[in-house]
Amino acid sequence: MNLRNLWMFFAVLIVIVGISYLMILRSPDSPDSKMVPHDSRLTEADSGSYYELRDIQGNIILQTSFPVSIGDEYIDQDNTHYRISSLKAWDGIVEIVNEKTDSRKAFLKQEIKAVQAQAPLGANRRIAIYHTHSDESYLPSAGTESEREGGGIFRVGYALSSSLVQAGFVVDQSFALHDPHDINAYYRSRRTLFKLLQDNPAAAFDVHRDAAPAEAYFTHITGVESARVMIVVGRQNPNMSANLAFAKQIKEKADQIYPGLIRGIFMGRGSYNQDLSPRALLLEIGTQRLSEQLAQNAAHCFGDVIAAMF
Repeated sequence: MNLRNLWMFFAVLIVIVGISYLMILRSPDSPDSKMVPHDSRLTEADSGSYYELRDIQGNIILQTSFPVSIGDEYIDQDNTHYRISSLKAWDGIVEIVNEKTDSRKAFLKQEIKAVQAQAPLGANRRIAIYHTHSDESYLPSAGTESEREGGGIFRVGYALSSSLVQAGFVVDQSFALHDPHDINAYYRSRRTLFKLLQDNPAAAFDVHRDAAPAEAYFTHITGVESARVMIVVGRQNPNMSANLAFAKQIKEKADQIYPGLIRGIFMGRGSYNQDLSPRALLLEIGTQRLSEQLAQNAAHCFGDVIAAMF
């Protein structure tokens, strides 16, 4: 091979390698994917603040510190489906999309297809748990709402893990820190989730806590004081139908065995890294204004619900 041909060979090789690298970066399955896990234009409520969404009659439908935007949707405890139609500062108005429905009839055609395309529940008993906002804590228990070296949210995740392990699951819980608590936390936790998914878990849960008023999350489950859980689905990701179908399956089962445990399902702008898996969900377990123990109680119950689905 003469020198000219050798140079041409290396030039072609460099082009091929470059194109392959760009394809990997653009793949939604890559930790460096250009998929936006969190929209930087969204605002998470400041400490002590929260969004309050009401219907046109003035009834409070949802209170949450989770970032909200016009077009986001919410299915409440009674399966009434709302959409945010207007938003001003921390106050918003919601309109009804569907009246109260039996959760078994709440699946859209595309969600049914998404469920059918997945491996059946029960075929895999491995679960992944991680924490994008690893600093989150519960004020009555920790005396602070944020702990930079790992907050009480880790112990709430461990309560969920313990419940699942007792039911015969293999659980991979990551205690990776993703500080600071800012809009880039989801980019940092994306790599954590990507690593967890290498072991092919049946589902992955990003465990958080809300900062809504205590009464928004307080309940009794089988006579025991407990926090409640809000499931969050990112509506800007290619797995949205599958993620939402999985969330509805969980709520349906929870409504059967622990009525009131699931506060609702929120569909928010962004992907929250759920583009990496069709069964990836974000969980808001309790609020900073409730004790960590109440959140752990809810996590144990949530684990029972997942176990009952397999």
